[in-house]
Amino acid sequence: MGSSLNFKVLIRKFYFVCAVAFWLPVLTLPGLSVIGDAADAQTPATTDNVVLSPADLVKQQQAVVNGYKDQLKELLKNYDAGQDDDSSLADIRNKAQDLTGKIVNTALLFRSPLNDINLRLDQLGEPQDGVTEAKTVTDERNNLRQLKVKINTLVGQLEDCSIDSNRLTERAIAQSRELFARTLTHRVEFSSPLGTQIAQSAKDAGVDFFSLIFSWWQFVYQFKLLALCVSILIPLFIAFVLAISTHKLIGRVKHQATKEEEDTSYLKRLSFAFVAILVPTMICAIFVILILIFFHYLGISWPDLDPVFYSAAEVVMLVFFIARMSFVILSPKLPELRLMNIAPKPARLLIILLTLLALVMALDYFMNAVYRAVSAPLSLAIAKSFISVILVGIIILAISFVRARTNPDDDLKVTHWPLYIRIPLIIVGLIPILTALAGYVGMARFISQQIVVSGAFLVLMYLGIQTARATAEEGAFAKTFIGRRLVQRFNIDDSTMDQLGLVAGILLNIIVIVVCVPPIIMQLGFSASDIFSAFVHIMTGFEIGNVSISLVGISIGIIFFLISWFLIRWFIGWLDGTVLARGKVDSGVRNSIRTVVGYGGIALSALIGLSAAGFNLSSLALIAGGLSLGIGFGLQNIVQNFVSGLILLAERPFKVGDYVETGTIVGIVKRISVRATEVETLKRQTIIVPNSSLINNNVGNWTHRNKIGRVDVTFTVPAMSDPEHIVEVLMDVANATDGVLKNPGPWVSFSSFDSNNFNFTLAIYVPDITSTIGVTNKVRFQAYKRFSDEGIT
Repeated sequence: MGSSLNFKVLIRKFYFVCAVAFWLPVLTLPGLSVIGDAADAQTPATTDNVVLSPADLVKQQQAVVNGYKDQLKELLKNYDAGQDDDSSLADIRNKAQDLTGKIVNTALLFRSPLNDINLRLDQLGEPQDGVTEAKTVTDERNNLRQLKVKINTLVGQLEDCSIDSNRLTERAIAQSRELFARTLTHRVEFSSPLGTQIAQSAKDAGVDFFSLIFSWWQFVYQFKLLALCVSILIPLFIAFVLAISTHKLIGRVKHQATKEEEDTSYLKRLSFAFVAILVPTMICAIFVILILIFFHYLGISWPDLDPVFYSAAEVVMLVFFIARMSFVILSPKLPELRLMNIAPKPARLLIILLTLLALVMALDYFMNAVYRAVSAPLSLAIAKSFISVILVGIIILAISFVRARTNPDDDLKVTHWPLYIRIPLIIVGLIPILTALAGYVGMARFISQQIVVSGAFLVLMYLGIQTARATAEEGAFAKTFIGRRLVQRFNIDDSTMDQLGLVAGILLNIIVIVVCVPPIIMQLGFSASDIFSAFVHIMTGFEIGNVSISLVGISIGIIFFLISWFLIRWFIGWLDGTVLARGKVDSGVRNSIRTVVGYGGIALSALIGLSAAGFNLSSLALIAGGLSLGIGFGLQNIVQNFVSGLILLAERPFKVGDYVETGTIVGIVKRISVRATEVETLKRQTIIVPNSSLINNNVGNWTHRNKIGRVDVTFTVPAMSDPEHIVEVLMDVANATDGVLKNPGPWVSFSSFDSNNFNFTLAIYVPDITSTIGVTNKVRFQAYKRFSDEGIT
């Protein structure tokens, strides 16, 4: 396996481990790389900042194409030799995919020169019969045609190389799947000669491997000893600093979880477990991967030992991860943070057993790399897998018989696992043992691998999802450490904290998926490069039918939409608070301008977002056509209200704050939108009135020109009174009451009479028709006093 490919695989694995801290940049990198590749492909080829002519470009790229053909031949040769080695197939698949990308980029270099040649040929045209043209024109046409043929030939060769490379990729993928299925279904026949062969092979492999390690150590000791010290000490120092800083964080989380509470909530226990498992595991991964990176750059590693070093790194990370997870979940020293009802002493025993389980599977994986390094026979790998599978089954059976549960009646007494836990554990332990004894060692190893590795990540995934779910519950985020800090620092209200909790829950789910799903998928036979390629494909674009969808493009479009909408909101605030306010513009006009600019801003932001997301805006014509058809049938009322709202905002028959009357509705206009108008009655009831009804029906506006209005106050007096005197008294009362206008002045109407009563109406004008209760009450109080003083009852 080549060193450069292994390093690429290492970097991709490093991405999966550190995705928690770097998930947002990773989401944007694939799109940026694609844009960069396309830009590079469309830029004319240059050498030392000199643009090459099409003829020189053809000569230069012919050598490149020949190199591609040689690489394809080498890959085909390696494929024929390594059809039974999954790692070799993965290497060939990755190289073929990289080669396909290079071929496509090379082909794109000829797009611009070929367009220029076609354009020039169209300008020259065909020679006319009977007309002698200049020799220079004929020579230029012939040269352009020859150059066009060369470019088309070269592009055809690139197309053939691309097809062959894609076919090789597909063959490698199909062969990997076939090899995976063959490994699971292959049955081993146990016999005495096989045992003798395994013993001799183990002895030879051990000698070869120790010889290889000794040779490497001699090389390092003589030439790379200082580099080896640097490769270990610098990652060790970085890991030490990270461990010190995160230890304080974990201690703070633990203190907040157990502070002043007799019974720690399940959310706090989950949060502590998730942080206490994930953070130290990431530090361990960073430490190990940094060592490998230093090994690669300082020239310490050997190509023959690279797979061994990478496997050793994965072994360390896996064992540390499972041991740490077992310790945190069982928590023998912290019963208040324990997630399972396990007694302290059995908890320690279970931690040891689970760590041994991880160690057995890790050593099995490590020995695979060792056997590949020394080209050990297949029988040795089968024996190794057989032993590891039996040990895994025995450990699981031992776990099933541990007395671990605390008795509810007696804390000092422990009992067996419940049957719904114990029986599945026994079955899980027996399945790999019986499968291996039946001869299907590959199947048994696959099952054991799923139990240990996938089971560990599923447990972590469960903890993460439960933590996210508990965090997103109403009022839960405010009780966390981060939530309390946010409330103290920014004084955030409860509703906002609940929304932030929902966002935090979504982010936690994304982190859990990014961290846990890829390792689980890798256990099913997929490589890290397959997962990474699928991730890049999903992020940069995939097609559903004839629609191309790019998650990166959609994310960029949403960001541009939010930025545009934020700038427009700022512009609306500046326009209303600065320009319109200083210009003494009427409040109704200001509201109309704000509304129109706001809806226009939403439309403009949507167009900017769609354009940034990569959608073809010309296709919106089809959408508009379909929308118009829908409007013709089912959206008539909505569009009618929308158009009526625009008319109201433009003509302004009433504005916000006007006292209007339409039908049985009387009140003050509070808000005018493009669909409906909000009217608040004197009883503080808000009524939503469709704009079409305001356009089509009569609307009375008491404050259209000004707020002056007339109020009629009725009085009833006995028939024995003098009507003329009553009119004089009411006029005196009106003229003497504050709030009654003198111009236009009040007047009294002798409305009606009968044998018992005279009815009078006092008409007064007030400065604000929307506030008349105070004035009418004063008039009635004054009239009552005058009637009482003069004996009119």
